[in-house]
Amino acid sequence: MKKKSMGMLLSGMMVWLSVFSVQASAADEASRAAAKQKFTMPYEAGGIIVKMKSKSLKAEALMSTMEVAKTETEAQLGLTYMKLKNAAQMEKALARLNANPNVEYAEPNYIYTLEETEMEAAEPADLPAQIAVSYNDPYVSSQWGLSAIKAPLAMDLVSPSALSGVTIAVVDTGVARTHSDLAGSIVAGYDFVNRDSDANDDQGHGTHVAGIAAGIGNNRIGIAGVASGAKIMPIKVLNASGSGTSMNIVSGMRYAADRGADVLNLSLGSASSCSSAYQDAINYVRGKGAVVVVASGNSNTAVGSPANCAGTISVGSIDSSLTRSSFSNYGSTLDVTAPGGAIYSTYLSNSYRSLSGTSMAAPHVAGVAALMLAANSSLTPDRVEALLRQSATDAGASGYDSYYGAGIVNAQRAVQLAG
Repeated sequence: MKKKSMGMLLSGMMVWLSVFSVQASAADEASRAAAKQKFTMPYEAGGIIVKMKSKSLKAEALMSTMEVAKTETEAQLGLTYMKLKNAAQMEKALARLNANPNVEYAEPNYIYTLEETEMEAAEPADLPAQIAVSYNDPYVSSQWGLSAIKAPLAMDLVSPSALSGVTIAVVDTGVARTHSDLAGSIVAGYDFVNRDSDANDDQGHGTHVAGIAAGIGNNRIGIAGVASGAKIMPIKVLNASGSGTSMNIVSGMRYAADRGADVLNLSLGSASSCSSAYQDAINYVRGKGAVVVVASGNSNTAVGSPANCAGTISVGSIDSSLTRSSFSNYGSTLDVTAPGGAIYSTYLSNSYRSLSGTSMAAPHVAGVAALMLAANSSLTPDRVEALLRQSATDAGASGYDSYYGAGIVNAQRAVQLAG
């Protein structure tokens, strides 16, 4: 298992409200200085996430001296979201909250975006040609990623009935529920942006990701997914612009795990360290037995959040020459790499298009994880990660390296080891 820092681990008894009425002490000033470090990445103006040290303590009790416009709770994770009426007071509020001995942490409601590199739409003929595979879908010969990771060979090792019992939650912009290559595999999800049960896609990214992971194969339509036949649970946490808050994302993760998702794919992130709320959500999801696969990021820099959180499977990107994509993030928290350059998949309006990014690489791995669980439903998240690394095809420098991780994911070998 990769060596990721656990330092960011992630209601009424009386609380010490006096901290809000006295002048800032030396400890308060120290907390204020620490809070300033939290403003180095985008966040919702006035949005704060608070976790108390004890579930018997209510974060709402801390609000008596703050003007709060809105609150929400995520009880299973022990989190409370508050929206300040005056966003200009946010830094001061964070400092004083973190100075309260009853508060485990308070942090901004960070904003995360999809991990996609925009490309012009391409037709199948414009994409890298690959060897023929055993599908009758018309565009499958242009899906170079399937053969690169030996997905067709892995599919032959699992029973369709077992695979149909595995669910991949696409925590993203939603999924186009009527797309011909997806509709038959979609199960109920939720929209945390608009707060309703219709997790339809209004951006396109989530639909593309879903097709890569589990698009329906051998239906004589379009493309085939890595784990064709697995169920897709759409969890909409990103808006039409491709951005979303950490509170919505962690709520979506919790929702998916509570409803039986076996694998969560997060093709989103930010150039930051792992937030405490993210780590709490990942710990919760893994405690439910779900595997968390995350895109490493597209900045050609250190692996971003939440891919750098403990307990995730962090995925970098390769292109059709099987070499690292120039945009792919790297570092000691990278686990494996997978196809992410010029990936052809499902899109809005029952269409298809080519996109690039670690956003496209991650669902290849999520699909492989689903195949592994179809082969052996008793695998734990730790075991799935270990076998993915063990079975990967070495690339780059010999052995593990920070640009390819353990290597390029090998679906056939991973499923063989899983069984």
